[in-house]
Amino acid sequence: MDLWNVESRLDVIDKRLDKIEKTLFKKEFTESDYWNGDIPEDKFDEALNQYGYEYTPTSSWTSAHDVPEDYKGPKTYDEMVKAGYEMTGDGFWIPGEKRIKEMEEADRMRSKIPDRY
Repeated sequence: MDLWNVESRLDVIDKRLDKIEKTLFKKEFTESDYWNGDIPEDKFDEALNQYGYEYTPTSSWTSAHDVPEDYKGPKTYDEMVKAGYEMTGDGFWIPGEKRIKEMEEADRMRSKIPDRY
């Protein structure tokens, strides 16, 4: 067995053990621990009631300063229809036939571009 593989596997095991030790011996958990999933199962219900049920996905936009200048906010219903999308009965936007054809044409054009790498 390659020595490099053994060392990398040991590093992974060490990191897992560190996380387990921190979780087992920590008496109080922060909200950050809750949202990062670092709370043991036996403490999860208590944390769920304390910190809430909402899930806030991480975003590449961490503040208002990170929003691209050309971002205009969410599109209206009419803008989405104009862009070729249809809304399902459940309220999800899916590409309409016109939009699907546009995407297929774009994929066809991309496939003609040679790979340079």
